[in-house]
Amino acid sequence: MEKYSVTITLQGLPKMVNANFKNNWRALWAERKRWKELTARSFIIYRPKEPLKKAKVTITRHSSRCPDYDGLVSAAKALLDGLKLAKIIEDDNMNVIGRPEFKWEKCSPKNGRVVITVESV
Repeated sequence: MEKYSVTITLQGLPKMVNANFKNNWRALWAERKRWKELTARSFIIYRPKEPLKKAKVTITRHSSRCPDYDGLVSAAKALLDGLKLAKIIEDDNMNVIGRPEFKWEKCSPKNGRVVITVESV
């Protein structure tokens, strides 16, 4: 299989687990669904011929406040599900993506975004 590498920037920020506890289950479901579908739609034109069986995924959250690590990871779950939905990766388990790399970078308020990079391994 040829080398695959795509980077996409999504404007806005998925809510972290701490913020989601304030909502009811329907609001949580809607939030996750929105980010899953946004990710899938954004990547679908870059779909490889077959879903990647091994991939390196890096997700960088750009926000004005530094999150705690578990919040950073929890916010990325819907993004990983979107990669699977778009058939970029075969699955989002550790056999396929190992441990994704989660990063944070400071940005100005109201300029939040998420940058997702997927590379074949």
